[in-house]
Amino acid sequence: MRNLTSTLLLLIFVVLASCRKDDILFNPQVNYQTFTDARDNQTYRSVEIGNQVWMAENLRYNPSTQNNQNEITICEYGRMYTSGNTDYCPEGWHIPSLEEWQILFDHLGGREVASGKLKEAGTEHWEEPNTAATNSSGFTALPAGYANESEGLKERRKRAEFWSSSRNPDVEDNVYGNSYGYISLGYNSNNTGIFYSFDDYDEYYEKRSIRCIKD
Repeated sequence: MRNLTSTLLLLIFVVLASCRKDDILFNPQVNYQTFTDARDNQTYRSVEIGNQVWMAENLRYNPSTQNNQNEITICEYGRMYTSGNTDYCPEGWHIPSLEEWQILFDHLGGREVASGKLKEAGTEHWEEPNTAATNSSGFTALPAGYANESEGLKERRKRAEFWSSSRNPDVEDNVYGNSYGYISLGYNSNNTGIFYSFDDYDEYYEKRSIRCIKD
């Protein structure tokens, strides 16, 4: 029994030690706020950018006991989610639309220069050269990459991709209704990309990070 208790305590220590959230390089010149998600008591930093308030960390909420995602270092990079579910964010927050993302980009000077102001600075998480990254906005985008069912995790340390709540307006080609807009930031570019996900009958085909915006 004593050996079992010791083993369990060691396992808990290893799990806690592997949570390296403190390694996230937030901008020390930005005034962050904090809030707690009542669903799981996870605490997040938030940041006011222009007239919007954004989460300054990737969402970590687990909507399913089967959503283990062992390939994700959850404490730093958050979890990955499929598109189209409006219940992922905590109460008082929501998944931003493409229009809300565009307001953010415009405030930062446009899509051509916004990426560097959104990305965590340095190469603790991003691969070199992490072009133009200053994190002057305090958004602290981390390159969790993306995932799909057939190929698993891809582009870790190279891309930060975040869902929007906006469906592909090309209804004729959006046969299954699963094509949603997402934002993409790259390690070797200062440009912010806007794309639409693959439209497939399998709703779990693509998974990306989520940053919630305050209602």
